[in-house]
Amino acid sequence: MNELADLAEKFAPGILWVFFFVIMLFTVAVAIALSYHWREYAIDARKSNLIFRGYLVVAGILTFIMIMATLLY
Repeated sequence: MNELADLAEKFAPGILWVFFFVIMLFTVAVAIALSYHWREYAIDARKSNLIFRGYLVVAGILTFIMIMATLLY
């Protein structure tokens, strides 16, 4: 466990921001793909909108946690 803590101390905050933006780009790409598929292949549009909103809420919460963790590093 100490090795992991030592490795984390060696990371520059800039590297963590790069990881953050790469993860955000991936999340946006997944959201676009899911939105397209849910819109095109959904049987119930209202249920699809609810699921997509739930996805966005969870992604937003995780994004907020990542930003706070990076800022507090």
